[in-house]
Amino acid sequence: MLEVRYIYDVNNKPVNEYTIKNGSYQLSVINLGATITKMIVPNENNKLENITLRYYDYKFYKENPYYLGCLIDVDKFIQKKPCCINYYFNCTILYHALIFTYKENNHYIIIKYSLEDNQVLIEYDTNLPINLSHVLFFNLSGNVKFDILNHDLKIGSKEIDLKQDISYFKHYNNDDEDELLHLSYKENEIKMKVFSFNRDIYLSFGKYFNKEFYINKKNIGEQFSGIGIVICGELNNQLVNYQFL
Repeated sequence: MLEVRYIYDVNNKPVNEYTIKNGSYQLSVINLGATITKMIVPNENNKLENITLRYYDYKFYKENPYYLGCLIDVDKFIQKKPCCINYYFNCTILYHALIFTYKENNHYIIIKYSLEDNQVLIEYDTNLPINLSHVLFFNLSGNVKFDILNHDLKIGSKEIDLKQDISYFKHYNNDDEDELLHLSYKENEIKMKVFSFNRDIYLSFGKYFNKEFYINKKNIGEQFSGIGIVICGELNNQLVNYQFL
């Protein structure tokens, strides 16, 4: 099932939010930057929860100061330079999938989002000399009803302290485990596993949020509003799988 919602124009081109649904699972993406706005999953009582951070006012996706759901150039991200790839993408709709394509001269970027049962798969392809990834902030309580301090986060078998003081993003590596990352919230029994060929992970707990921008259902963005996850590697063509339990 597909829904298309018009948001506004950028340079006389329409920005739309595309939502694909598969049972109780939903994924929403806008064609400005192929940016993820929502991942909706059921909790233990089958109540649907948006577990990603988004802007309350979609006009802020034009600049995306928090990089919410943002497609990025990994090398610039690591160097703490402006890294958001906020190009205008064309969208092709497939069964339970969206393909966003940017082309200029002989260069291209293609991002494919698939919603398969309880999994969101993101495939990256480009012939540009850059590595691609997304910045995704998660809060499994749903629309930031609570902060993330009662979440459980593991990289492989290593427990991550969510109270640590990280000013931006901190690098982790996991070479030993098939499962790259595991995030859970026991209050509603939502669990997420991440699988990827790439083993480098960067984590943020939102300390760089400055309370200037409202997120989700008009909450103030602040430290511990969400867990920022960036999966990085040296491959131009890569696949990241977000699986919900």
